[in-house]
Amino acid sequence: MMKKKLKKFYVLFMLLFLGFVLNACHSESGLVLESHEGDSLPNSESPETSGGVSLPDEPPQVYLITSISSPTNVSVIQILIDFGEEVSGFEASDIMINRGEVFSFADLGRGRFQVGIAPVSEGEVTISVPEGVAFDAIGQANQASAELVMVYDFSPPDLVLSSAETSPSASSSIVVELSASEAIQGLSLSDVVLENALATQLEALDSQHYQLTLSPLSDGEVEVTLPPLVLQDLAGNDNRVSQHFSIVYDGTAPTVLLSSLEANPSSNNPFVVYLNFSEAITGLSLDSLSANNASLGNLVTIDSFNYSLEVSPLEEGSVEVSLPSGQVSDSAGNLNTASNIFSITFVAVPVYLDQDFEDLADGSPWPSPWMEETESPVLEASIQNGQACLSAPVYVAGPLSTALARMRLDDTVQAQDFEASFEMTYEDFHHQGFGFLSRLNEGYLNLTTPPQESYSIFIEGGYQDCAGLWYNTGGSNTRYECGNLGTILGVPVTPASFTPTPSFAVRYQVEQVSVTETIQRLKVWQVGELEPNDWQVVTSPLNDTLPASLQNTTGGFALDVYNYSGGGDYSVCIDNILITGIPPI
Repeated sequence: MMKKKLKKFYVLFMLLFLGFVLNACHSESGLVLESHEGDSLPNSESPETSGGVSLPDEPPQVYLITSISSPTNVSVIQILIDFGEEVSGFEASDIMINRGEVFSFADLGRGRFQVGIAPVSEGEVTISVPEGVAFDAIGQANQASAELVMVYDFSPPDLVLSSAETSPSASSSIVVELSASEAIQGLSLSDVVLENALATQLEALDSQHYQLTLSPLSDGEVEVTLPPLVLQDLAGNDNRVSQHFSIVYDGTAPTVLLSSLEANPSSNNPFVVYLNFSEAITGLSLDSLSANNASLGNLVTIDSFNYSLEVSPLEEGSVEVSLPSGQVSDSAGNLNTASNIFSITFVAVPVYLDQDFEDLADGSPWPSPWMEETESPVLEASIQNGQACLSAPVYVAGPLSTALARMRLDDTVQAQDFEASFEMTYEDFHHQGFGFLSRLNEGYLNLTTPPQESYSIFIEGGYQDCAGLWYNTGGSNTRYECGNLGTILGVPVTPASFTPTPSFAVRYQVEQVSVTETIQRLKVWQVGELEPNDWQVVTSPLNDTLPASLQNTTGGFALDVYNYSGGGDYSVCIDNILITGIPPI
C-alpha cells in the first residue's frame, strides 16, 4: 500500500516538472533552441508509463552543438552542450578540452549550457563531456558525448609565385604557378596585377595550387603581383604579404652583321671577318657559316656579342661569307635571322720571299736564297737568337766600301714592283745604318762592272737621324727624301730616348706608276706598337733625274749594314721578312 502511494507521488511530481516550458538560447551564436510542453526529448524514446504519464528510463545523452564551421580563426568558439533534460552537478571543469580552455560557462536551464572555448594554439581543438558528470532527476548519470573537433587557424596563408619557364624566355604563353601553404578560397583573375602582360587564364588545380597563364606584350620584364587581402584560407585568414614574380621576355631573334677592315679588293690571304650580333649568343661554330670561294678557320670569341674568323680565298675573284638563319640562339632560345652576305674581291699577289729564322740553330749561316756579296767586307753572317745577323767593320777612313757589308738574295728572287716588310734590331743604333736595296743589278757600289744601280732605303740613328729614300746609279748613292726619325717615331733619337739595341718594323714599297716614273713609300715604327695608317716618307716621281735603267726593270734585293766611326764592329739582325707584289689599294 505504501509503495503504491509513493509511486503515485512520483508520477504527479514528474507531471508538474514536464508541464513548464523549456527555453534555451545561444546569445553569441544566434542559435536558439526551445522546448515546450509535449515536446519529445532525446531521452524519452522508451518511457515508463504510470497512470498515462511517460517517465524517462534512459540516462542523459549529451550533444555538443555549434554554428561555427571548422577550420576557424575565431578566438572563442561558442558551443551549446545539451543533455536533453534537466541535470544537476555539471560544471565547467567537467568538460574535457585539448588545445583550449573554458573562456565562459552559462547554465541556460533545462539541461542546456552555453560554453565559450578559447583555443590556446593552432591545430585541432577537441571538446567532449565524459560520462558520469551530470545526473537527471532520478539520479541517472549522463552518457559520454561524441567528441567535437574544431581546427583552429589564425595564421595567414603563405603564397609562392614561380614558373618552370627560365628567364629570359621566348615563350609567348608563360605559365606562372601559385602555391599556397594551405587550402585557399576567393582568388580570381581580377585580383592579379600584371605589368607588360595580359592574363589569359586562371585555373585551380586543387585547393592549394593555381596556374596563371600570361601573354607578354613586348620584350622586357614581365611582372606578376598578388596584392594582400585578395584571398583567404578556409579559416578566413586573409593573405597579408604582397607576392611578386618577374621574368624577362625576349621574343626577338638575334641579328648579325658580317664586316671586315680589309680593303676591297684585297690580296691578303687569309684576312679577318668580324661577326657582330645584336645580343649575346651561343652555338656558333665554323660549321654554322657558309663560304663561297674560301675556306674558314680560326674562329675567335671576342665576347658573347662579337666573333672573328679567318677567311682564306681559294682563287682570285669574288669571296662570300654569310651566316644562314637558325644557326645560333640567344639565351631565350630565339634562333638567329640570316646575316648579310659579306663579299670581297680577292686579287692574288705574288710572294717573292716569306722567311723567318726562329727554327735555325745559333751560329748557323744564313739560309738560301741568301748569299754574301763577295766584294763587301762581311765580318760575320749567322743566325743568333732566331734572327739573321750581319756585322760589318767600323768605318775608319777611305771609301764607303771598306765598311759596308752586304747580303743579297740570289737571282731566283727578283721583282719590279713590290712591298717588303721586316723587323730589325740594332746592336748600336746611335752608330749604325741599315739599308734595304731593290731593283738591284749585280753591281756593288762602283767596285764592279757594271757598277751598282738600285733603289734603296737607309735607316740611320745617331747624328744622321734619318729614314731615307735613295737611288744608286753608276755606283754612286743619292738620297732624295729623308724623314726625320724623331718626328716619325715621336721620340727624339738620342741615347736617352733609345737603348742601343732598339727593334723597328719596316714596310717599304717600290711602284712603277708610269713608263718613266717610280714611287717609293716607307713606314717605320717600333716593334710592339701599332703600324701607322699612312706612309711616312714618300718620293715624288723623278722622271727628269733618274736614268731609264731604273725604270720598268726587274732587279734583285740586298741588305746593307754600315758602322760609323766612333762605334765598333757591330751587327744588325733581321727577322720576319716578307716580299710580295703590291697589294691592291
